[in-house]
Amino acid sequence: MLKFNRILRTLLASLLLLLPVSAFAASSLTISSPNNDGNFVVQGSLAGVNGIQIDIGYDSTTLSNPSVTTGALLGGLLSATNSGSNPIHFAGAMPSGSINSQGVALTISFTPVAGTAGTITSFSVKALDGKSQNVAVATYVRNPSAVASNTDTTGGSGGSGSTSGGSGTTGGGSGTAGTTDTANTGTKGTSSQPFVAGGTLTFPADSNPADNPAARPAPQADQEGQGRGGNQGTAAQTASTPPSDQQENAAKPAPQQVYHARQLVSVLERFRLFTGEKTPENLMALFRPENSATFIQTPAVAIADGKSTVILTITGVPGDRAPNFSFTSAHYVALDRTGDGEWEIEVRPDQGAVTASVTMLHGGVVQEFPLTVAPKVELAAAKQGAAPSEADFALFLKERGTPTAPKYDLNGDGKRDYIDDYIYTANYLDRLQKKTGQSAK
Repeated sequence: MLKFNRILRTLLASLLLLLPVSAFAASSLTISSPNNDGNFVVQGSLAGVNGIQIDIGYDSTTLSNPSVTTGALLGGLLSATNSGSNPIHFAGAMPSGSINSQGVALTISFTPVAGTAGTITSFSVKALDGKSQNVAVATYVRNPSAVASNTDTTGGSGGSGSTSGGSGTTGGGSGTAGTTDTANTGTKGTSSQPFVAGGTLTFPADSNPADNPAARPAPQADQEGQGRGGNQGTAAQTASTPPSDQQENAAKPAPQQVYHARQLVSVLERFRLFTGEKTPENLMALFRPENSATFIQTPAVAIADGKSTVILTITGVPGDRAPNFSFTSAHYVALDRTGDGEWEIEVRPDQGAVTASVTMLHGGVVQEFPLTVAPKVELAAAKQGAAPSEADFALFLKERGTPTAPKYDLNGDGKRDYIDDYIYTANYLDRLQKKTGQSAK
């Protein structure tokens, strides 16, 4: 513990004093167990945060052996974790810049005791900005029992102390703190908190998959040695196997397939990291999907107007059971199984969103899928009434104004940076998609 405290003081004292000031905005984190199986996810949004300490206490009679994994939200921090204590301690600081994003912060995998779902007893967050000033972070605890009773527990720095659970039936979960969910429309009273779909995600038409044909899992694919001509061989093999061996083989559980999570980089993050020459061709190339991507977004570039939806096709998901999903700056619309190991989930990004994501929990593995979304903006063209050309795009990149008078500040944050370049390029590609049916390739 003393060693951990020294690391914490080194990170937060020596690094934070050297970091630049970041813009302040509301921050909040929620801890929940979407599958009620001892795996807890900390997710939400942080703004203007340069250093952070997260303490998580748990009931040791229901949970044991915690293992902490850092999510994309805190992936850029220099951090230290002490998972051998109760409460668990996590501390980290940004080597440069600040956190202004949403997503999964931490995943804590516990071993449930005696088959219990587990209970989080405390959850507190301390955050600092570039001047070592406190940043208020509202914290919310959603224990498995709270999911069942449709109530939340709040507390921690900046917490409001009151919540209002929704009635959404998506996944059998309740609304997130301070929001109201409507299962059929996916609308929410506010998007400040990610909506967690607790339990197996089902269709709004019926909460019981057995009574809803659309929600029933597809028939399991034939196993090796079965199917056409395979049943006879299987029967012959069974007949020649001694009864004792049959019992032994029956007692052995089939090996369970596991979804392998990947660290996915959003297009917006590619813009932040890009150091090449800013030309229309180079910036449009940043929107090209990875060849090895295990998910496809349709359309590839989505304008967050609060009405349009996007479909996320996820492949390589083992088993027939629907995964659990949570949403950040987006709302659930529909879910469908389209093939063996393939799911399509439709979501509606929040109006004006620059970042949005869908987080999948499957078999204790958390995978975050960043969506490519941008607010709608008008693109100026040299000829009035004409669609912007590549020459207009190049002019936009060239004319940047000054630090005190930025030109083309598309997101209204008082500066011209990579976010404005991203928004312009996204809108340019959206117009190209609608005009020619092309997308970034």
